Amino acid sequence: IPLLEASFTLNLSSLAEQGTFSFAFGLPRINSTLQEAGVIELAFTLDGTTPSYRVTEYGDNGQNDLLSLSPLTDMTLGSDTKIVCSALNEKKLTLTIGSTTVLNNVSFTSSGEGFVGFFSSQKNVASLHDLLIYGYTYETPENVDYTEYFDDGHYNANVFYSASQSSFLIPSYLGVESDASGNGSLYFSHTGPAYISTR
Repeated sequence: IPLLEASFTLNLSSLAEQGTFSFAFGLPRINSTLQEAGVIELAFTLDGTTPSYRVTEYGDNGQNDLLSLSPLTDMTLGSDTKIVCSALNEKKLTLTIGSTTVLNNVSFTSSGEGFVGFFSSQKNVASLHDLLIYGYTYETPENVDYTEYFDDGHYNANVFYSASQSSFLIPSYLGVESDASGNGSLYFSHTGPAYISTR
């Protein structure tokens, strides 16, 4: 199940000495800093004079390198490079830089949920285009164990939801009725499309 899908084209014209240009997700607030717990960062920097990159996850107990500092082999300064990042709800991260997949379903521990951002420190020169980011959230309903017999002439509307469209036949309804013995049943009487479901 996807949590984040991001793709963009990055052109790093220059990186300053001790400078960093980063893409990050899992930011807890819109004004979060990179090193807050829950953040996962793809950082471009210089290792001496060699353009390099790393992927770091920040947690309550410090940082964890998902990918240690490595030289950029499929990206040159001043050239457009496509970057694709995919994080799954199962806490797996895949990252492609140019034509090279540098991370493939690597596990991370934070939720990965939150804001997405780009950060630059020092005097770097960078441009972004063809930016496409999808963030997904999932709601899990609070399930209950419940049995409905329809014996009271209705159903529990806190547990069930129903809807129906009428048809040209009369009578057209969705409702609860009791037989002569008092046993309740849910009736779909000449309805068009109709359903009953849990909330």
